[in-house]
Amino acid sequence: KNVMVNGHTLDEHGKKMSKSIGNVIRPSELMDSAGVDATRWYFYTANTLGESMVVSQKGAQERLRGFIFTLLNCVRFYELYAEDLKDDSAKSSANSLDRWLLSKFNGLISEVTASLDGYDPTGASRVIEKFVVEDLSNWWLRRSRKRKEALVLLRTLLLELAKVIAPFTPFVAEDIYRRLNLKSSQSVHLTDWPKANKKLINKKLEDSMDEVRAIVATGLAFRKEKQIKVRQPLRSVTLKRKVKFESDLENLIRDELNVKEVRYDIKQEAEVVLDINLDNALVSEGYARELIRQIQDMRKEAKYRMDQKIFGQWHSD
Repeated sequence: KNVMVNGHTLDEHGKKMSKSIGNVIRPSELMDSAGVDATRWYFYTANTLGESMVVSQKGAQERLRGFIFTLLNCVRFYELYAEDLKDDSAKSSANSLDRWLLSKFNGLISEVTASLDGYDPTGASRVIEKFVVEDLSNWWLRRSRKRKEALVLLRTLLLELAKVIAPFTPFVAEDIYRRLNLKSSQSVHLTDWPKANKKLINKKLEDSMDEVRAIVATGLAFRKEKQIKVRQPLRSVTLKRKVKFESDLENLIRDELNVKEVRYDIKQEAEVVLDINLDNALVSEGYARELIRQIQDMRKEAKYRMDQKIFGQWHSD
């Protein structure tokens, strides 16, 4: 009843691929270098249906390193620390970051379902990639690494996410589903399509988190402009805002910008103002954080496990 197809495939110079010209890239070449699912993802996300598309080895490799490697790194993170879990059953969380992620994911299910029903796999695949790279990996997981209870939510979400990506990247989806669902031999492709839980969608929380991320981006850009490393603690950040953020969100700002205090002032001109005046205590704490980072790098180079205790010496004036 419906046929979805791309336009012509073009070479890197924008010319139509032709055997007579000799500028053809065979599908098997892309699959051998990047894998079949990265190749699929490349064709889904690069162009909307019906349009001609530039095809290159580089483009397929970018999808492999970007979306697929990011997703698999989330799986590896779970596997690395899952042994410490005594109970892997999902529980409701009061943590704002967790509630935000569940809201975004259930919104994602609704959006992907609507896009696929409307024969728009490009729109669907792009919002999936944005969720995995920006929301799940770069924000939620990076901020939740030290919380063991977050591992349970990560597993639950990855199992559901495997169902969502199954029509796009069938082999990656099956791999994830079986690795995280060891008690079952069922294929992800025999499961039901997930349904969004609209009760978990909280637009107000999503808007607040968007504001938090914008504040963090502005603050980090200011640090970079002033050449102040993020490891160097600062006294405070002042926000142009009438109402305080709830404590979980305020803690995110404090940790991301590495400040001691979050203040509020509706009268100031700038949206975000960092206090960059350093006293001896702040400078010393900055040195301590720098030392910790160097020791962590040395641990990594020596291939020590996280649970292995080390002895270290520091010689200084």
